[in-house]
Amino acid sequence: MRQLRFLLLALCVMFLTAQPLSAGIFFEAETSGTFSTSGEPPLLTVDIIHTVDSSNPFQFASMVAQQQANVVTGEISDGTFTFTDVNNDTMFGTYSGFAVPRDPNNPVVLDVFSTFQVTGGTGQFAGLSFSGT
Repeated sequence: MRQLRFLLLALCVMFLTAQPLSAGIFFEAETSGTFSTSGEPPLLTVDIIHTVDSSNPFQFASMVAQQQANVVTGEISDGTFTFTDVNNDTMFGTYSGFAVPRDPNNPVVLDVFSTFQVTGGTGQFAGLSFSGT
């Protein structure tokens, strides 16, 4: 179970810390924090609460996300996220995709393929709407 949790954490962190936010801009940041799982394999609900390295270009301070993860197929579904910047402005949206082990002999390192939709925000992100992969 410990390896499964680490696998899910790696999946969540890889997906949520390297997102193209708009044409020509790539957002990547170091995060640290906690995650928890509920449900029974193969379908787990993963809750993520992270602080974000404030050197990122949008000054995001935290990220909260939730997703369904199928540990057998690698499918990620029903993902939701909220980034909060240092001024408490938020950007939120949805995501889905899948993850595959980069090396079949080492399932902890994953390549994640996903799509996302930013559906809104508050403050400087109010009315924001775009999508990407």
